[in-house]
Amino acid sequence: ILCCFSKSEMIKTVGRISVLPAFFGISEPATFGLPMMLNPIFFIPCAFVPTINACIAYFCMNTNIIGKTYAMLSFNMPSVFGAFLSTGDVKALLLVVALLILDMVLYYPFEMINLKCDCIEELINASQGYVDNDTVFKNIKILNVFTKEWALAHVYIYKKWISHVEYDVDKPLMKCKNIIDGNNLFLCPSFVDAHTHIESSLLTPANYAKLVIPHGTLTILEDAHEVANVAGEKGLGYMLSSAKDLPMRQLLTVPSCVPSVPNYENSGANFDYRIYEKFLDEKNVIGLGEVMDYEGVINNDERIGKILETARRKNCYIQGHAPLVTGNRLSAYLCANIKSDHEARQVEEVVEKYRQGMWIDIRDANTNHNMPKIIQTLKKIGNYERVSFSSDDRRSDVIQKKGHLDGIIRHAYSCGMPLTEAYISASYRPC
Repeated sequence: ILCCFSKSEMIKTVGRISVLPAFFGISEPATFGLPMMLNPIFFIPCAFVPTINACIAYFCMNTNIIGKTYAMLSFNMPSVFGAFLSTGDVKALLLVVALLILDMVLYYPFEMINLKCDCIEELINASQGYVDNDTVFKNIKILNVFTKEWALAHVYIYKKWISHVEYDVDKPLMKCKNIIDGNNLFLCPSFVDAHTHIESSLLTPANYAKLVIPHGTLTILEDAHEVANVAGEKGLGYMLSSAKDLPMRQLLTVPSCVPSVPNYENSGANFDYRIYEKFLDEKNVIGLGEVMDYEGVINNDERIGKILETARRKNCYIQGHAPLVTGNRLSAYLCANIKSDHEARQVEEVVEKYRQGMWIDIRDANTNHNMPKIIQTLKKIGNYERVSFSSDDRRSDVIQKKGHLDGIIRHAYSCGMPLTEAYISASYRPC
């Protein structure tokens, strides 16, 4: 019965074929069709569920909850009828129904694990055309982020995955449920904002998604700095819960400076390392937000040191914020395993941070105008492999007028960055 409602077409088919025989005690279609025989995933329920059923039935008979069996019927007698006919007790029929529900509950988690494995198998089959793909975009120019080229291809989609990209466009199409002619239009990976503050847009997470998704942005690294400094843990909980079930990924980096300047301002919260122990384990939390207290890092301040140690122990991404920090001070800052910076401003600063292996998140926010200078510097270096884009603090009206990551790509291109490199920095490169 569980198989009949599976998301896997193969499992669903096996389930439909197996229901009627199973009603008459014939289990071979499911046993060999899933398969259950020699399947390590189903070994545990196959071994223990019948034992649990037998123990419950024995207990009910032994305590006279149901009548004892007085007749042995044929194995292919439907169990709901056989239980009544072999005991003469209608309560035995109810017990069989209850055991059926219990068995479904016990099998369900193993079915979910098996489903994940079968989805990979189905994807492998779809990539070769053994099962129908859902959609193909034919004759579409795709950006290959590995070879840095725009190539005409057919792109096959199975469920939520790309199953195959066919660059030989003269090759006959594999079977698909939907065929969409791209007519030489362009297709590239969705955009990733390497660092932003949703609250700066003056929108809720849901309305922010409505605004940026049409601009091609499907992933952001959200640093809820202002929210946490006003509403503390409840604010972070709100941001996480509001981001659920949205048609984009809003990945949270837990703000590292709450308050921004300890002992010098009033704040709605005061985060120590214990808060990070809790939140860094949450789903859709990927790391520590911009470490603004660079002086504390460089001078081995105990508070920020414990926070950084917590993030390192949990193998989290640590985002930087170190304007005009260079030389030995920069090396000290990087020793804390901080990866990126969106605050680089001067030509020499950009060069030094790039040489030190930092990711340069080029910021294009409301009032920041350093992109032309940074891109001219990167052109001289001749390398963009550790470059990504950040909208940082960008109001919703600015996004409406100038776009989101798509607008930043246009700006970067106008400043001299090769267009293909700009697209890759907006999609594939964000660390």
